[in-house]
Amino acid sequence: MKQQGAWNSEALGVKPALLELFEHLPDVFLFAKDLDGRFTMVNRIFTEKCGKKKADELLGLTDLDVFPRHLAEKYMRDDKQVMKSGEPLVNVIELVIHTGKATDWYSTTKVPVRTEGGRVIGLAGITRDIKKMESGSRHFTEMGEVFDYVMEHYPESIDMAKLASIVCLSISQFERRFKSLFKISPLKYITMVRIHAACQSLAEGSERISDIALNNGFYDLSHFNRQFKAQMAMSPSAYRKKYAGVKGPPLPWLASPGERLGKPQGT
Repeated sequence: MKQQGAWNSEALGVKPALLELFEHLPDVFLFAKDLDGRFTMVNRIFTEKCGKKKADELLGLTDLDVFPRHLAEKYMRDDKQVMKSGEPLVNVIELVIHTGKATDWYSTTKVPVRTEGGRVIGLAGITRDIKKMESGSRHFTEMGEVFDYVMEHYPESIDMAKLASIVCLSISQFERRFKSLFKISPLKYITMVRIHAACQSLAEGSERISDIALNNGFYDLSHFNRQFKAQMAMSPSAYRKKYAGVKGPPLPWLASPGERLGKPQGT
């Protein structure tokens, strides 16, 4: 084995033939990292997603070198959990709200990579665009108009009855169906959308925090502060101080298994 951190696909238990196989899966982002969080292997689609032309441009870099800090910190927390516990994170649902207010959902799995003696030497992972997965795409067809409505109206008061009527369900049926599909309640999803929009305003603008709260659907500043801190693990003012001036920052990913969705651990 080469020294820790050096690029070697076999050093992390991934044979070149397996990497070649993943190159033929156009909806699967493949990556591996060493104990220091440095990329040791990536496939072509992951490379392109990171804005690079060749995989070699990513090897040896960390998430902090590639992604905005608020995204990188989230990825690194999950990586440390996998490598410290030795347990995989399976099918973590990740909601991504882009600056253009389009919504993407991804499923990420990370597993520890061990030596023959059982020592953890890194991790390997895959991320998939759920909309491109046959098993997941029907969920977005079913709820697509609901997502569109929330994106268009999140600064306003959103009536749960209206959302239910879009998919021709009663309120109780709609809430059960939505939570069954996405492991999150419709109300929490709406709150996440509003918080993400507020994050963009905090990082890119100079509006008063009270105005940001109002413009993004929060009619009580104290409620906004509580919801923001619950999701982002810091206050709105602390977030602004930390990320102000970041050029075109994408909105944060809030991701976790099951009931931890939207509740990131401390930075």
